[in-house]
Amino acid sequence: MTRLLSLLAVLGLLLAACGDDDDTASDDPSTVDEDATDDADAEDDSDADGPYTTEDYAAVLAADLQTGNSFPGTEEQIECVAAGFVEAIGGADALNDAGLTPEDLAAAEGPDDLRVELDEQAVADELVASFNACDYDLIRLLTESLGTEAPEGFEDCVRGELTNDDIAAVFARLIIDPADEEAADEILPQIEGCATTTTEG
Repeated sequence: MTRLLSLLAVLGLLLAACGDDDDTASDDPSTVDEDATDDADAEDDSDADGPYTTEDYAAVLAADLQTGNSFPGTEEQIECVAAGFVEAIGGADALNDAGLTPEDLAAAEGPDDLRVELDEQAVADELVASFNACDYDLIRLLTESLGTEAPEGFEDCVRGELTNDDIAAVFARLIIDPADEEAADEILPQIEGCATTTTEG
């Protein structure tokens, strides 16, 4: 699930499409230290035989997302978005009905592994709402992913062209279908334009 939900992977896709192929995203200062997973790991064996609660699923998923600093945000933000993801794909009841343990959810590499019937648009809308409810500033994360390569004025330019929801919608589409090559088409021209104009300016 780290691969499925990784914001940094999506940021890397956006930056690669803009002609940037460095790995500075992994140095994002907002990422959570791996040691921060200790408390969540301690909850991994709760309700070991099920049925599992939203909290059970979210705790294991959040711990997985924090492993290796693969997901940006504070511990609280990551736990929040993990819970939002569980609810977006049908909640604990749907996952229990599908016979999925919290560990199964964390190990899933794509929606097909979840064995849950998904309304893709509804899931996308829920995920966009979750990023907002969990106080993610995705435009700031996009800028920070560029590191020292971010042109002066880039963030302000992007904010003038796109909203947090625009970026979140791309993440949502790629979470639903990681192979969606057109997910970012509606925002790449603005990002590329800002990268070009702020560099030239």
